[in-house]
Amino acid sequence: MRGVASTWARYVRLLRFDGNPLRRRSDRVEALVLWGVLALLVTGVAAAAVLGVNTYRDGVAAERSGRWVTVTLLADAPEMTWTSPGGRAAVVRVRVRWTDERGATVTALAPVLQGSRTGGTARVWLDPSGRPVLGPPARLDTVAKAILAAVGLTAVAAGTGGLLYSLARARLDRRRYARWERAWLAADQRWRRPKEA
Repeated sequence: MRGVASTWARYVRLLRFDGNPLRRRSDRVEALVLWGVLALLVTGVAAAAVLGVNTYRDGVAAERSGRWVTVTLLADAPEMTWTSPGGRAAVVRVRVRWTDERGATVTALAPVLQGSRTGGTARVWLDPSGRPVLGPPARLDTVAKAILAAVGLTAVAAGTGGLLYSLARARLDRRRYARWERAWLAADQRWRRPKEA
């Protein structure tokens, strides 16, 4: 735990602009980069929250925008011997007919349960454009998509910030080490004793 605390303390010290004369130019540049990464992360989290809320709002609107209709089957739905991954009866698409809200007869392929017979009825969900689909989006799917969108954008922002900071730090460290090496070479030249003859 002490290592984690000292790491965080180092970052807090690094972020301060205190006018310390021992602080190198590269330390100030690293502090600016870290401030930029923090700004990117805060912006990313805010954008992720907005994206999550909008994704959820769109999902709820999609849940409420369609409608159920009762359709008449124009063909037999084939008998299948398999079930869906969720264990429910398999859904197949057959030609059906229904009357829309204007009184017009509509014919289309729609998902119905396997084994349904010609002339039978079934309930089908129409999306906002009037196309037959399996059903309204489940609330759990809406919530999962919103969370995934928000967490995904946050992860992208954090990953991008971490990558930028790592690249900047690696470049600054190379310069620091080169400067350190030059300083030691200069010190070595000054500290060397002249050879006695």
